[in-house]
Amino acid sequence: MRRRKEGCAVLCAAALLVVLLAGRAPAEDTPPEEERFGMSSLAIAAFPEEAVVTRHKGTFGGRSVAYSATADLMPLFDDRTGDERGRLFYVAYQAEGVKRPETRPITFVYNGGPGSPSLWLHMAAFGPMRGPIVKDGLESPRPPYTAVENPESLLDLTDLVFIDPVGAGFSQTSSPGDDDSGHAFWGVWEDVQWVAEFIRLFLSRNDRWNSPVFLIGESYGGMRSCGLASHLQDVGVEPSGIILVAPAVSYGDLEPDSANDRPYIHLLPSMTATAWYHGKLPSALQEKPLEEAVVRARAFAAGPYRDALWQGAALPAETLRTVADGLAELTGLPASLYISRNLRIDHAFFAGQLLGAERRFVSIYDGRISSHGWEYRVWEDPLMARTGAPFATAFQGYLQKDLEYRTDWGYRLSGNEAFHNWNWISGMENGVMGYPNTIRELELALRRNPWLKVFVAMGRYDLICPVDAIVYSLNRIDVPAESLGNVTFRSYPAGHMMYIHEESLKQLKKDLSAFYGEVLGR
Repeated sequence: MRRRKEGCAVLCAAALLVVLLAGRAPAEDTPPEEERFGMSSLAIAAFPEEAVVTRHKGTFGGRSVAYSATADLMPLFDDRTGDERGRLFYVAYQAEGVKRPETRPITFVYNGGPGSPSLWLHMAAFGPMRGPIVKDGLESPRPPYTAVENPESLLDLTDLVFIDPVGAGFSQTSSPGDDDSGHAFWGVWEDVQWVAEFIRLFLSRNDRWNSPVFLIGESYGGMRSCGLASHLQDVGVEPSGIILVAPAVSYGDLEPDSANDRPYIHLLPSMTATAWYHGKLPSALQEKPLEEAVVRARAFAAGPYRDALWQGAALPAETLRTVADGLAELTGLPASLYISRNLRIDHAFFAGQLLGAERRFVSIYDGRISSHGWEYRVWEDPLMARTGAPFATAFQGYLQKDLEYRTDWGYRLSGNEAFHNWNWISGMENGVMGYPNTIRELELALRRNPWLKVFVAMGRYDLICPVDAIVYSLNRIDVPAESLGNVTFRSYPAGHMMYIHEESLKQLKKDLSAFYGEVLGR
């Protein structure tokens, strides 16, 4: 294990350049730096040589907590050859002054993508510091962007380790620039195996094998968490609790195609909620409480809408018009639009049409939020615009000033290379056929361990991982009846990142405090 120390020890890139310009040839028996260190010399020059540990104090959940923060790159090795394959950047927060620190809960946290860093869960939800959020995420923060203390952090309940998978944040393979080096990490099962190895190494290097282990994953992080549930058991780590935040767990319930209509059915209640929020429903429905409108949409989705979609091209024209009228009432879009699209409108098209008369489009991640434009464009998503650069700026300032971690390497907000090269086939239940999902792995973990509990947080205005899709997917697990009570569902009046809504974050913290207490028998 590398020696830890306070502060930041940086191997300066300029110093390396001086050596190169001096023309010093290495001795014949000295291997190149790439072989000695695993990563390229340029990558090494850009990062601190050792883990950087700083000490802090904050108030979370009304409790004063003294804690250390460790920022580092964890090397991962091939278990056959012993060669280094990559390094995962992480920030770990561990409480100090605990009587038995080895038994304090530890929670591993990551976002999704695939190819996303843990920035948002770190700096908006559960970390000790929070990025800039204005009016529950409805407005763009004004620069400059700085981090402030997060009173709703989970540090009063558990230690926290925020992980960036390879291709995101600062994490990278041991051969940067090699087009093939990332493929060992980029895939449903590949990702599960390497993140599990990180967790195993962290527990060993920090003497935490007796700590209750929790996992928190958002969006695609739900796929990762469900896969980790049983794989960690296979490598000798027994998770105590799993927290899924707006999770994707089965893509067959999220991605429609010409032979799969389920996602349209799951999406309708979230479309109704979004239309209700913007006042686009008929007055008889608009004047009802949100949940009444959602219940009505759910009944229509499971009844007339599902029956119509199931008939496909055999649907009678009269029924087509009747169902289109019902959809128009529940979504605020004209019936003619539904007829022209054969009753099938996806989340992106809906997001571009709902406020079209006002030349605005809503976010597919949070239907409460809108921006100027005549159609939905994912690279202009209003939620991402409010949380992307502002949070990255605040995080990097916090990383340098408070955590004293300095590097010239760019922090990647979106691992596009990882996403576009992702091996989805490794996550298909039937081999090379079907849709990626990891539900069977979660099911296996729950069968093996009757004490394992799962908490699922969902956003009512989430159009990309709708509430009804999540519930439907997770209700497919085949476990003993008594184990079904080990899965708890909660929805919040916000979107995919429900934690940018202040009241939702506070309620989420309360719900998770109860969850940790239940899991730990407190």
